[in-house]
Amino acid sequence: MRYSALLLGVACLGFSACKSPDISVTDVAKPLPSASTVQFSSKENQSKFKFTLPSGWTQADPGPMRLAKFLVPVPSGAPLELSVTTLGGSVGGLLANVNRWQGQLGLPPLTQAQLTQKVSQIRAGSRPYQLVDLLNPSTHQRVLAVITQSESDTWFFKLTGEAEAIDAVRGQFDQFLRGVEIH
Repeated sequence: MRYSALLLGVACLGFSACKSPDISVTDVAKPLPSASTVQFSSKENQSKFKFTLPSGWTQADPGPMRLAKFLVPVPSGAPLELSVTTLGGSVGGLLANVNRWQGQLGLPPLTQAQLTQKVSQIRAGSRPYQLVDLLNPSTHQRVLAVITQSESDTWFFKLTGEAEAIDAVRGQFDQFLRGVEIH
């Protein structure tokens, strides 16, 4: 009987200790650094990447895994985001990367045969690129991306946002690519 009373006492104590106080969470916006203090995520590739920004574009904190991030102003609404990422080797191949972007848009994966309809070969400046243009017609979200290879890395330039906004800045995107140098 003493044992039962002891267990009952421990159980009551345990249940009262588990009672959690009200907890509140507050999100605090992290200020973005100015363009002059932005650090690239890869020091090695930072020295290989030279660019000229179109008028009005700003450089932003790239965050993890990105070499650079740019904010692209549009006539109305929030700016679009252009991310620049470099990864070693072929990083799974073109189909795997395009299907990852398809998933980000809420679209089903493509087959190898369908991929050829979504990819075209372009030249900007001195570099060849594979241009990928993906659209979710129900959400009007779009990914316009170009991929190029250097000696040891794959470079991704990905513009995301509303399809109409991307149409509005497509000429600036092409201008940016013509000014990109990868050494």
